[in-house]
Amino acid sequence: QLRNHLTHTTGLTLTPTLVFDHPTPHALTTYLLDRLRPEAPTSDVDAVLDQLATLSESADESERARIAKRLRSLRLLLDSGAEVESADRIQSATAGEIFDFIDNELGVN
Repeated sequence: QLRNHLTHTTGLTLTPTLVFDHPTPHALTTYLLDRLRPEAPTSDVDAVLDQLATLSESADESERARIAKRLRSLRLLLDSGAEVESADRIQSATAGEIFDFIDNELGVN
C-alpha cells in the first residue's frame, strides 16, 4: 500500500520490492529524493537556465515580463525556421497586427 501511495503521489514507477530494497525511512527517503531531484545541468547553458529559473521565481511581474520577452527573442534566434515563419507571419499580418507586434515583442513604445 505504501508503494502504491508513493507511486500515485510522486508519479514515479516504483518496484514492488521498494520497501524491501529500502527498509528504513531514511533509506526510502534518500532513494525517492534522488529519483525526484532534477539531474545536474549537463552544460553551461543548462546551468544558466537553471539559475534563470530560480531568479525568475522571486522576480516581480514587470521583471518576469522583461525576462519572457528576452527569452522569446532568444528562441527566435535559436529556431532554425524562425526567419521563414516570421516572414510568412509578417506578409499575412494586418498593419495593426504588425504595430502590436512591434509594441509587444520588441518593446518599442
